[in-house]
Amino acid sequence: REALHTLRRLELDMHNWEGLQKVCGRLVALESGESQVEAALLLARACRELGRPTDARQGLEFARRKQPEVRELRAALQETYTAIGANKELADLLIEQVSDSDDNQVKLDLLRRAAKLYFGIGDAAAATVPLRAILDIDPTDADSVGLLADAYTTSGQLDAAEQIIDAAIESAPAGRSPELANLQLRKARLAAARGDRDTQLAVLQLAFGNDKQNGFIAAELADLAEEIENWDLATKVLRQIALMEGVECPISRAMSFVRQGRISLIQGDAKRAVFWARRAIKEDPELVDAQTLLTDSGG
Repeated sequence: REALHTLRRLELDMHNWEGLQKVCGRLVALESGESQVEAALLLARACRELGRPTDARQGLEFARRKQPEVRELRAALQETYTAIGANKELADLLIEQVSDSDDNQVKLDLLRRAAKLYFGIGDAAAATVPLRAILDIDPTDADSVGLLADAYTTSGQLDAAEQIIDAAIESAPAGRSPELANLQLRKARLAAARGDRDTQLAVLQLAFGNDKQNGFIAAELADLAEEIENWDLATKVLRQIALMEGVECPISRAMSFVRQGRISLIQGDAKRAVFWARRAIKEDPELVDAQTLLTDSGG
């Protein structure tokens, strides 16, 4: 063991990261207490310098199982998990870190980041844990209310989703607002999960009326309108999408033109379909759907 410590110092002084990784890996397994922590942190450094963060994972996790109270080990693991994309493990550590702080803003930042990571890996049920914690700290956080409703809906907890959405809508200020529109979007998604298309359509229309600059509401309403062949409504919404500037929307401006053209073709107006196809091509010359529409329209 003494020889390994001597070798570790030599490898570090020479910046021989390959050698340092090997010796520190052995020391993590042999040591305990501060010596083990030091070896694990040096192991992480060596692997980082070598561009192989994955190689540090096993040693860091082993050291932390032995010494879960050491924050430096948790921080090193967070860095490693971030580098290798171990998002579930990273989210778990972020939630654990919340208890270290008395600052509510710090707690909220950690919890929001964890919730985003859980959603990113498709674990909606896990996302409910940080989202509920966020609302315990700040019950007025409308974004988190919406995300929690999404998480409940996605994980099949439809009654829980309905309860939180209805309570939030009831307490929302009167009048049109983006916050209310977002809540109504969640209520529409809940209706879709239940197969209640009539309610889905009605609530999406309310949401669209409350915020015509919300690209996600507009896209979902356009999709549903086309699905039920309500061509007038679909055209109205697609036109609004085409007018949006600097707004995130699943339907691009060019694609909104293509979809209006398809509707024109369905309604027997090939001339107008050609018009929309050419507008789409002008907007995005590489859009295959636009070229296909032009061909189908005889343009």
